[in-house]
Amino acid sequence: MEHTSNNINKYEDLIENYFSNYDYFTKKIIFKFDTGHGGIGDFCKFFMILLELCIINNIKMYYLLSNNNLDKFIKIKREKMYLTSKDINKVIYINNYTEIQNIKENFDYIVFPYNLYEIDNNINNKIINYIDKVLYFSDEVKMNSQPFLNKNEEYISIHLRLGDKYLETDVNFIHEPNRTDERKYCEDALFDFIEKNNDKNIYIFCDNNKYKLNLKNKYNFIEITDFEIGHNAVLNVTRKQILDSVSEFYILTNSKHIYAASKSGFSAMASKFKNVPLTEIKKQPLFIPIGANCCTAILLRKMLNLSVLSLPFDYIRCTFECVIENISNNFLHFLPKANEDLIDLNEKNKYINDEYDHFNNENITPFFFKDHSFWHHNLKDKSVIESFNRKINRFYQLLKSDQEIIFCRIIGAKTIKEEIDIRTTFFETLQTFDNDKINLKFKLLFLTYKIGTNNTINYNYLNNNSSIIIVEIEKIENDLLMNSYKEALLFVKEYGCMKDDYIFNFNTKTLIKHTNDVDYNVLNLGYTDIHNV
Repeated sequence: MEHTSNNINKYEDLIENYFSNYDYFTKKIIFKFDTGHGGIGDFCKFFMILLELCIINNIKMYYLLSNNNLDKFIKIKREKMYLTSKDINKVIYINNYTEIQNIKENFDYIVFPYNLYEIDNNINNKIINYIDKVLYFSDEVKMNSQPFLNKNEEYISIHLRLGDKYLETDVNFIHEPNRTDERKYCEDALFDFIEKNNDKNIYIFCDNNKYKLNLKNKYNFIEITDFEIGHNAVLNVTRKQILDSVSEFYILTNSKHIYAASKSGFSAMASKFKNVPLTEIKKQPLFIPIGANCCTAILLRKMLNLSVLSLPFDYIRCTFECVIENISNNFLHFLPKANEDLIDLNEKNKYINDEYDHFNNENITPFFFKDHSFWHHNLKDKSVIESFNRKINRFYQLLKSDQEIIFCRIIGAKTIKEEIDIRTTFFETLQTFDNDKINLKFKLLFLTYKIGTNNTINYNYLNNNSSIIIVEIEKIENDLLMNSYKEALLFVKEYGCMKDDYIFNFNTKTLIKHTNDVDYNVLNLGYTDIHNV
């Protein structure tokens, strides 16, 4: 994946302009990052976050040198950014990042990384992709890494962070709240990935040497270093351990592709030094169809085999409001109550069970509710009602599981905006089922289409773990549309739900980032009428 040249110029120019005017700024912020304040990824991330805040507010940013060995191995390209304690006079400590925009002249404001934790998930940090324009590795790191870099001209890297609980050090030197830190990962997925890529040069990096050696014994073809790894957040970490850790970080930055087996700022920031692609190694997510019509379930279940479980929103028509309401109220108004009258449009009472082969069958007898309708199920049949109750129970069991879920919905409202505007309510409803409030296991993928001749998939990240794909087709034809949607979902299966905007061209098989504005107020060509054919 590549950045568009416009974006590269824009953010490189932003950084260069900042340093061109650096000496003229009259307010200053000092970043203090000591041993114990975090790891290598934390240093890079919060340095760049604070730099962006300083760029936005025309503030001169400095870095306070200390006894942190990390300073010897990852350096700042602009020497004038360095300060020592002797250079500081009138000190004020920042408690919250919101105070930064209101700082005054003639004071030395000090910011610690933990002052920026709250902003981490809120700032739209773009310059973080250009770390190498600001930071660089010392010659000692490059020399320490060179024997391993000479082995493989081109390689991919796998990084597994087990967590502070598994650091091979005296536990008394680990901050007490971090002693139980344990990162989730799927060992089966890791093994499967290694086995499927046995034709490639693979480096494995891990914060636990014993586990890394076990992997080497299991898969002799993988490469590992003999470095002594330590974590900068641990108070007894040595100079050599930091050198070796930064060296592994440096080797990661030179990978062709980085694969993260668990969540870690180490691999995430390594990928941003030279824009190396980063992909998670994880169990395949579960795709769940949630309307607006039968096509979503047909795509996932019959055409792609991505959804193998029968669930309540399969093969029905429903508004997005219907989905949200029924999840929140235990499907209270989803099915008819006992002895409730149902509106039948056709008195022949012919109910279709093989939905895909009978889309155009004129003898379908639908059952209508306010915001959803059943076109393929006989709701007068007690066994059908029992089947739906099982589907509902299964649906809630999945929500309560640890499984990552991608909800797929073909937009059915009259405009795209009508549905994407209420996605926050959808996530609020789901959050009661999510044990991890920071990284939601739920994702939402909208699908729709437009008429055109470019033969592309337009993937747009909306936020709140939601995205929309707009496929471009030459004419409205059911088979053409379904095949285009199929390609779009295969795209998501391969690349995952990304947090950037991309255009994928079917003809050239190229994937590029884009910054084009999308008008979501346009009429939705795929409007689904809940109550009419």
